[in-house]
Amino acid sequence: MNVTQSLAKAQKELASLEKEKMAELAITAVDVAGMVDPTPASDLIGAGMSFAKGDFLGGALSLVSVIPYVGDAIAKPAKAARTALRVKKIADKIAKAKARIAQLKKLEKTAKASSKGVSKISDSVTNATTKVKGQFKKQKKGKCESCDFNAKQSKQQKAAAAKQKPEVKTNKASGENGNGQKVPSNDKTCTNGCPISMVAGEELLEQTDFVLSGPLAFIWNRTYRSSNNKAAELGIGWTTPLGEKLQQAGSQLFYFNQEGRSIPLPIPPANGQSYNQAEKLRAFDLGSDLISIKPQQGPEKIFRLTGSASSKQGQLVGLRDDCDNTIQITHGNAEQPTKLTTSWGQAAWFYHDPQGRIIAITRGQDSDTPPDTQPVVQYQYDNHSDLVAVLDALGHGEKYAYNNHIIIQRTLKSGFNFYFEWDQYTPQGKCVRNWGDNGIYDYQFAWFPEENRSTATDSRGAITQYSYNDNGQIISETDPLGGVTEHQYDDAGNVVSTVDPAGNTTLYEYNLDGLLIKVTDPEGNSHAIEYDDESRPTTLTDPLGNRWSRQYDERGLLVKTLDPEANQTQIDYNPLGLPVQITDAMGNARQLQWNEQAQLISQTDAEGQVTQYRYDQLGQVIASQDSQGAQTYYQYDDLGQPIAAQLPNGKQIKLAYNPAGQLTAFTDEVGRTTKYEYEGLAQVKKRIDPA
Repeated sequence: MNVTQSLAKAQKELASLEKEKMAELAITAVDVAGMVDPTPASDLIGAGMSFAKGDFLGGALSLVSVIPYVGDAIAKPAKAARTALRVKKIADKIAKAKARIAQLKKLEKTAKASSKGVSKISDSVTNATTKVKGQFKKQKKGKCESCDFNAKQSKQQKAAAAKQKPEVKTNKASGENGNGQKVPSNDKTCTNGCPISMVAGEELLEQTDFVLSGPLAFIWNRTYRSSNNKAAELGIGWTTPLGEKLQQAGSQLFYFNQEGRSIPLPIPPANGQSYNQAEKLRAFDLGSDLISIKPQQGPEKIFRLTGSASSKQGQLVGLRDDCDNTIQITHGNAEQPTKLTTSWGQAAWFYHDPQGRIIAITRGQDSDTPPDTQPVVQYQYDNHSDLVAVLDALGHGEKYAYNNHIIIQRTLKSGFNFYFEWDQYTPQGKCVRNWGDNGIYDYQFAWFPEENRSTATDSRGAITQYSYNDNGQIISETDPLGGVTEHQYDDAGNVVSTVDPAGNTTLYEYNLDGLLIKVTDPEGNSHAIEYDDESRPTTLTDPLGNRWSRQYDERGLLVKTLDPEANQTQIDYNPLGLPVQITDAMGNARQLQWNEQAQLISQTDAEGQVTQYRYDQLGQVIASQDSQGAQTYYQYDDLGQPIAAQLPNGKQIKLAYNPAGQLTAFTDEVGRTTKYEYEGLAQVKKRIDPA
């Protein structure tokens, strides 16, 4: 077989694989029933899986966010729920796909390049399609009337603006950290250690303390950035989603986000919008001193402006997605957040100390009075306004030590410690060493800011060198073996070319909104993506001309997918925006039924088999019943970790965890117990099988 024939064969195989992956993506996004088929816990644990805290069927069954939660469940096995046999099958398919790609890489060089192109374009489409998110309609009883923002009015304004095609004010300015240095978002920042930015030398620690599941999932993240010297709701250096603010100064609007970054946008005209091309953020003027900030993916955030005409401050008052699900934020007299209320009936209450810092958070079903329950998280501070301890509902937690508000020690729930040494203990300081107990993960850093260059030396003495541009983006990375990877960017910060250590170049093209529209691999093979006016991917075309298409309704919900062979998947929704029927290319239909809390209460497969589910007040599945009437019951601890399951035969399985949430004991239905020991991190040190 000559090179041309090998390439053709490889492309056909990859096209077939891409079709399978695209089909799987569509199924993953909409085949809810496949995701939520409850597998007995014994099967799950036996397969080396664990239940997710608060997400055991809660995330999948209530479809907090269809695509993002599936991605999280696959990518984070230590924390994410493997509560559905379907998810396991998806993981198996991904493993097989990776093995297949590995085999293809053994083909001719041209086939390898084609493989890279297909892989990268698939990732791009996957990221773009995560915009097809939480698919629920808000309940009227939870409507945010007091927030003064009206979803219908906003959509009318946006529709009118789109029809008139007014000029949109734009800029291409990158966000800045507390030192005024331009830095990318945390997920695009190159880091080493625990974790240290290889651009700014600052610590970037992100932690999640709890999640309010639902159509518009609220994830309570806290972020410590050592360059941030501002005191906020969690003390100095820490930021949260509720601490986001706007500041209007002159012709600029500054958005202070939950990462501790300041992002400039032009002030949108009346009933119009502005756009930051580098950060992919839009600002909409909603009238009545309301401004919304809308990222490329995720809900829009509503701010109320107060102050003089020349200088206004914006306080976050709510969030809203494309299906009009809302989260209302209530503030107290001191403008501190006191309550968070969702349109699907959940709530969280915030308690503060005299200095205005949050000391505890409770959650539950919405009511006029807070629930008399154990806080889901508690915070402790020292006399310097530094956050020194974070405790979960069982009293376990992380601890932190500081020098002049700069972190010098982090103690995990397991008791394992990370230490930090800095060139100076100020917000301008750069970390020079970061290590764990017993010398584990010992990193040393060198900084050359005048040359936009840095190095990281790991525990084995291997050195990686980095060069970055003035926007904080890596332009060159030299690995310990001397291999160099180079990146070039356009003036909006989009990568336009990547050259790997072997000299192979991959090119990227974008539309005016910064959306990826074309990838050309080193052999000249191109993949193209087309979008609709709402920036949703509608068509993917591979180098052979094969096309995959998607259609959406007026709410942005995915309603139809079509592969190159014209195989169609159809999704129907109820008035609430919930999928009620999924029909595949063979005409097989799966039906779903939901309660008012947006929780799946029954599913009927193509063979007419019905499975039903029951939930507790926290939205955790407490019972499931199959089509034969067999029931399985589940029990949880205060962290939402499953501790027992009673199987249909009456036998039980039990689970136990350490303070870090790691499985330490599993007792199967015949009473055999397997134990696990750890060394302070995620790795299992010892497994003790049943006697």
